[in-house]
Amino acid sequence: MKKISENASCSMCLFRGELEGDYFKCTKKGNVKPYDVCRKYTFDPFSKRPARQRRFDTSMFDPLDFDINQ
Repeated sequence: MKKISENASCSMCLFRGELEGDYFKCTKKGNVKPYDVCRKYTFDPFSKRPARQRRFDTSMFDPLDFDINQ
């Protein structure tokens, strides 16, 4: 039996199709809601959006702090 993660949903499944209104057109189950999950769930790594990277604030540093030729 395959263990399904708590945060699994049809919106991140390999078998989900196009979004039609409030439903995804699943190739295995037909019309499904984005937050549903079924036994056929397989995580699609390309559907996950990575978290936005934070900017590093360099205003408190002097440019000489980053110079390697000192």
